[in-house]
Amino acid sequence: MKFILKVIMMIQRMGLSKRCLSFFALLGVLMGAGSNTILLAQTPGIRIDLKFVSEYRLGSGRPLYRFGDPVVANIVVTNISERNILISEGFRSKSFYKEMRVIDPGHRLLLAKRKEPHQEFPNAPPLPFALHQGRPVRVAPCEDLPYNRPIRQRVDDLRKYYPMELPGHYSAQVQISAMVFKEEICDIHNYKWLGILKSNVEYFYMEGKTKVRVTPEQWNLAWKTRAETLPIEVSIYPPEERRIDDYQIETIRLNGLPAIRVEKSQRILRATFEPKACIESLGQVEAGRSYPIVISGRLRSGQPFGGGQMIRIAKITGPSPPSRLKVD
Repeated sequence: MKFILKVIMMIQRMGLSKRCLSFFALLGVLMGAGSNTILLAQTPGIRIDLKFVSEYRLGSGRPLYRFGDPVVANIVVTNISERNILISEGFRSKSFYKEMRVIDPGHRLLLAKRKEPHQEFPNAPPLPFALHQGRPVRVAPCEDLPYNRPIRQRVDDLRKYYPMELPGHYSAQVQISAMVFKEEICDIHNYKWLGILKSNVEYFYMEGKTKVRVTPEQWNLAWKTRAETLPIEVSIYPPEERRIDDYQIETIRLNGLPAIRVEKSQRILRATFEPKACIESLGQVEAGRSYPIVISGRLRSGQPFGGGQMIRIAKITGPSPPSRLKVD
């Protein structure tokens, strides 16, 4: 029991909400009561669907968010068990977008920022007793989760809650703690399931704030079958606080492709890429549509950087236009 109290005090220092504390307090009661199992194998019929919404897509179909774009996410929680479910109190009112496991490009777990005030509970109150079938049972706070009545939540910008600062690929999964009960009364000694409900894992890409310019801005479908003598050129403009020598030039990529050559000038990095490989890195594309190009790499400190630009696809049968944008 001393261990349980230490865990509760640690949770308080982490600043978790009252309902979360109640859940862990209930878990402690079960452990103290000598429950023969904490996690049961049969997951309840509750489905959590997570989907990210973006105007742009990478060649893999993953959402792409350009620098400054809001990271929009939809979450739908549905009871698909064909009957109402008794579940721990407060489940339906949870902010599901704050119950995510978000991993950034540096393989770090990001925790949600919580602005609401927190109440401290040095001593968790004991759970009450109720009469059930002529005997007293200890009951937990619970509520009904109706069948086939989805709970829908939409977050207009996930960056308000998670410190997503690095450019690159992110993964996200909703993970919600819950307890499901068997009968009409929420008997803590006769629960059905206790554990973590999880959504699908979703991946998305966030473009960095580094300014880049890709030339030409119009790519030719004919490059897939016809040799192109002029390379794709990318100009990278370091921000004022960076120097050219801060960049690991061997790490510079266009849609994951290594550069043929990288040249340094006083304030600009110029990388060149093979046109056929560049247009193939986009996957299936159509003439007349625009697609995102992602430029990424690392600083000598190991910190990633990145930027991006939209390019347009054309279908030109003749030679490539001779004019290319040059920036000094």
